[in-house]
Amino acid sequence: LFYRPKISPENQKLPKIFAIPKLHKNPIKFRYIAGANTSSIKPLQILLHKILCFIKIHFQNYCRISQTNLNKKCYYSVDNTYSAINIIRSPHIKIHTVATADFTTLFTRLPHDLIFKSLSHIIHICYNNSKKTYIRIHNNYINYTDQLHYNKHNISFDSTELYSIIKTVLNESYVIFAGHIFKQIQGVPMGGNASSDIADLTLSAMEHIYSKIPRNTINIIRYVDDILIFNENNFVNKAKSIYGNELELDITPNSDNVNFLDINITIRNGIIQTNVYDKTTFFNFKVNKFASLDSNISDSIHKNIISSQIARYAYICSNLQHFIHNCITLSTIYYKKGISNNTLHRIVKNTLIKNKHLLIKYIYPNAGNIKKLALQIIDHIT
Repeated sequence: LFYRPKISPENQKLPKIFAIPKLHKNPIKFRYIAGANTSSIKPLQILLHKILCFIKIHFQNYCRISQTNLNKKCYYSVDNTYSAINIIRSPHIKIHTVATADFTTLFTRLPHDLIFKSLSHIIHICYNNSKKTYIRIHNNYINYTDQLHYNKHNISFDSTELYSIIKTVLNESYVIFAGHIFKQIQGVPMGGNASSDIADLTLSAMEHIYSKIPRNTINIIRYVDDILIFNENNFVNKAKSIYGNELELDITPNSDNVNFLDINITIRNGIIQTNVYDKTTFFNFKVNKFASLDSNISDSIHKNIISSQIARYAYICSNLQHFIHNCITLSTIYYKKGISNNTLHRIVKNTLIKNKHLLIKYIYPNAGNIKKLALQIIDHIT
């Protein structure tokens, strides 16, 4: 749908649509985003993002308590790689087969009535569980309360008002393209601050409703629209029961080796091994992963990047040789950019000392062993 309203230029602050190419896809696909920084709906998107993040934490805790009481899991979303790793390595889970899936049409196909119904399910649970009337936002602090607040920096919302905010964000999504104003009538608003939260909680509600049915089980880990499936022989049919027919899933066959987020997962002799997965390695063009030392980025930021990457490798890699290989690759990149061996050695050693709790699975992390490990990494820079 498009309209031609007479709007003064100073009030034409509608998002402009732009496309981010997925250059590694063949053929190349595009992710469409609405640039809404100057849009009048932007403050409401930011507000809804804060509220839904608060709701998500509450719902996650509610499901965790339910799992303890009922001995049945009903929450499957993770916030990052580290949460996924903790679940994969949990001694309570024995993984035999793995597969992956992703929603090919999540953000563009979700009907608004399904989104609203799903979010209402979670919001109703959270408000009832809190036994309070309002969610209060005081600057960046959010809590439940029975008191009504209404000013710029201290405001409260009951569930009815929150539903109105969600409806406004869903139904008032417009973009300007080729001189026309288009209204998005289906799917999650493109590029909004709360868009990822809306999609994630919509799926969480569907999974929760399915899991509450006796004898229904789901063996997945989900990061928004990416899913890791384990020990499932026929997830295609189960997915239709969980997510309905509106959403399309691209599911890989069961295997003993898959990639999920930035993790490579391998099952060998019944043992789970994890390594770092970098999809840019498989691109058919070169990618400059780290900024040049001649850029306007300070030296301290370059050092922090090296340190944070080494800590990330230590968290993800279950095998010492994989960890060393990734550290050598990273150090070689920065050596070729111009950082000296001595500086790299100091950064690597200090990072290993700071994160020695992550090294326990490889070595006994005393000073001597950490020194040997740092030298082993630096001596193999090519």
